[in-house]
Amino acid sequence: MNEAAANIVWLPFDPRDWVELTPAFGRLKSVVAPHGPKLIANNHTATFFNQCVHDGRLELALVAPDLTYRLFDEKERRKLTIRVPLDYKEGCGIEPYHEGLWYVRRSGLEERTAILVTPVARAGTPPASPIELPRAESGRDVDAADAPVQETQMKSGEPQLPATDESKPEARAEEPPPRPPDGDRPVASTAAKSRRRRKKEAQEQIAEAAKKIWADDGIVPPDLGPADLIHALEDLHKREALAKGPKEKPRDCPSWSSCKRFLEDQRRT
Repeated sequence: MNEAAANIVWLPFDPRDWVELTPAFGRLKSVVAPHGPKLIANNHTATFFNQCVHDGRLELALVAPDLTYRLFDEKERRKLTIRVPLDYKEGCGIEPYHEGLWYVRRSGLEERTAILVTPVARAGTPPASPIELPRAESGRDVDAADAPVQETQMKSGEPQLPATDESKPEARAEEPPPRPPDGDRPVASTAAKSRRRRKKEAQEQIAEAAKKIWADDGIVPPDLGPADLIHALEDLHKREALAKGPKEKPRDCPSWSSCKRFLEDQRRT
């Protein structure tokens, strides 16, 4: 054992004062770079971790198998850097290599990761003052004497409104909104009818094309699926366009869901 190693002081380890390196890095990462690509977030957190170790804001301890630990002076800790895999949970390490387990002092870690929330008073708002309650004089009923007097009598000749019993729900119920005129139909109903019309037109288009492809009765063979039906329709549209002229553009095919619905309806009957 050299002289430098012999002068190292090993102290009794208390786990309440320390946090293991990998969980400590995770807590710091949740504050420094909680989002974004893993590599960039890890690099930012590792840079901040190393800065805190080098200037003494975070204190590292190397724990031996006999549960004693050693600390590092200013000159030694400036040589220490953290090594982080892409998934930090696989285990972080410290370079250069030392035999043992690395821990971070809990107090320093909590100071680096705590988020302080300080209430901010609005400008020009005076501090709240305690509310003074009325003092009761001897022989005086405070509630009866200090309560505001309400005028409950109606003047003669003024119209009186009928009283309503607020304890009953029907007395507080609001009137239903007026129904729209018969000519004003909701937009949602019109859009739904438009979708149904397009679906019906697509089914009629597929049925007409099927009679051209399968001339007997337009029944699609049972071994063909929606994708096969789409390819057959594409070939038909290309042949029809070519017959009209070389510059004629083929018609668009119905969607996969429309072909699937057509096959289901046809094979159900």
